[in-house]
Amino acid sequence: MVPVATKNFEEIAMPFNLRGGRPKNMGQGIYWTQRHLADTRRRATSRNAAERFNERFFRIDREFHRIYDALADKKGNVPVVSGSKLDIALDEYSSILAYINSDPYAATQGDLSKLATRAKRILIEIAKDRGLRHEWDAKEKILTIDARSIDLA
Repeated sequence: MVPVATKNFEEIAMPFNLRGGRPKNMGQGIYWTQRHLADTRRRATSRNAAERFNERFFRIDREFHRIYDALADKKGNVPVVSGSKLDIALDEYSSILAYINSDPYAATQGDLSKLATRAKRILIEIAKDRGLRHEWDAKEKILTIDARSIDLA
């Protein structure tokens, strides 16, 4: 008979990372304490993500309107030719903004990136139309139009 190598029970058993094991009964306080702490961390992470989303959304909107209002006429209008690149960019910006406003809980950081890209395209098209000097710094994500800078990061 050939001897078979065996391992110790401690090496075979897969330890549960939480001391006290699984909740075999409701009286295991360590499990419920750890669960409460994990739930609290999860809620804090979710709250922080929502705060970052809101901060970025309002910053993009505020910066876009600061430059847009400066480039608009006294009534706040920008002349748009139907079917032009500016018209298409305005439509895309409006649709992304409507999507985010309709269900902010379903919106993601990717949607905010799309919103920032559409805002950049609108401002560049207005600058081209007006013959203004514009420059896009891709590394810093800053658009400069006639010495006015907008941060779209």
